[in-house]
Amino acid sequence: MEPEFSATHDKWQERFERAVKERDAAPEGTAHERRAQRRVSRCWNRMYSRGYFRDPYNDWSVLWKFGLSWWNDVIPRLDSDSNLQPAEAEWFRRELEEREAAFAAAVKECPAKVQKEYRRRYKALAAFLNEAISRNRH
Repeated sequence: MEPEFSATHDKWQERFERAVKERDAAPEGTAHERRAQRRVSRCWNRMYSRGYFRDPYNDWSVLWKFGLSWWNDVIPRLDSDSNLQPAEAEWFRRELEEREAAFAAAVKECPAKVQKEYRRRYKALAAFLNEAISRNRH
């Protein structure tokens, strides 16, 4: 959802860069540095809060809990501009739904707090895909 992502990213980028400079200038280990780091994190999260979904390619990957891989399953479906077209987004959403039992089994092995986080991230990914699909139908 490039237009929405770009607008949100651009809106917060300057604030993010100022927060990074402030954090980097603060004496290490001080309360000032910790406050500045919280601003950095808040701005970073806002920059990527709309039109974007990020899943780390490590043990925290929600896709891995579905038995899927960004590299092997999703990236080959991107178009020449590295976008996931509506039909491919629908495939992705269906693939997640079909693998929910595998996801539930994989997540069940985690502590309760971690299970909750995986479910939250799956919900965010599903909402992202649903919104992208819906926008492309109108």
